[in-house]
Amino acid sequence: MANKYPYVASAGPLVKAVSHLRKSFPKEVTADTLRKLGVAPKNESYVINVLRFLGVVDEEGKKVDSKAKAFVQHQDEAFSSEFKKVVREAYEELFELHGDAAWKLDRSSLTQFFRTSDHSTEVVGTRQASTFCALAALSGHAEIPTPKTASVPKKQQGSTATANAKKK
Repeated sequence: MANKYPYVASAGPLVKAVSHLRKSFPKEVTADTLRKLGVAPKNESYVINVLRFLGVVDEEGKKVDSKAKAFVQHQDEAFSSEFKKVVREAYEELFELHGDAAWKLDRSSLTQFFRTSDHSTEVVGTRQASTFCALAALSGHAEIPTPKTASVPKKQQGSTATANAKKK
């Protein structure tokens, strides 16, 4: 059964994609576009599903100008103000049930809502809740999650230094 509410495995790729789209929103956003931008590695389809759900891109990935106008707002506050309208409209059922309190619901309450709405598994319901939390943060209702950066594991760093020292 397809889920009504899309999700991403972690908020990082979604936050990176939205951040890039605020700087430059191409006419079309596809998996190939996201791969070229390097903003959602191995998560392209999940991020695109969220963007479609929000209505900022259509089924072909073409930008929907009326919804994407939030992304041309230069000031963070102006972006958040416009973006929250997009999120609120997409999650209409959640807001009908909880009103403005939906922005601040804890993950457990959100997971309950998504699981009962979609009959989803615990894992999927938790991811749907995390996705909403990331969108709420981008809408100015929480701290925006910081995307993880790729780093070299400490063992490799240390072994390289040790190997170089042994060569001398």
